[in-house]
Amino acid sequence: MGAVTILYYANKYRQNHIIKGIILDSPFSNFKSLVKHYCKINQNMPSILGYLGFMMINIGIQRKANLDLSLLKPIEFVNKLRIPAIFIAREND
Repeated sequence: MGAVTILYYANKYRQNHIIKGIILDSPFSNFKSLVKHYCKINQNMPSILGYLGFMMINIGIQRKANLDLSLLKPIEFVNKLRIPAIFIAREND
């Protein structure tokens, strides 16, 4: 989640021009999709368990930090950034 944190920070302060470039290690495009992906590749976990786990964690985070993980979609604003970025990911990541 460090790469996504950097994306959010860079987006928030993009008008200040304090960030000159970023290197991102495997950022995700949508948190809900990430959870679904991990349920799919972990064949021992039914997708309903992943969904229920996501919902339980999301409710806890909403109560403590007032943050809805289902709204965590960096793909929606990454195209607004106007700084050099290097994305590092492996095949099928």
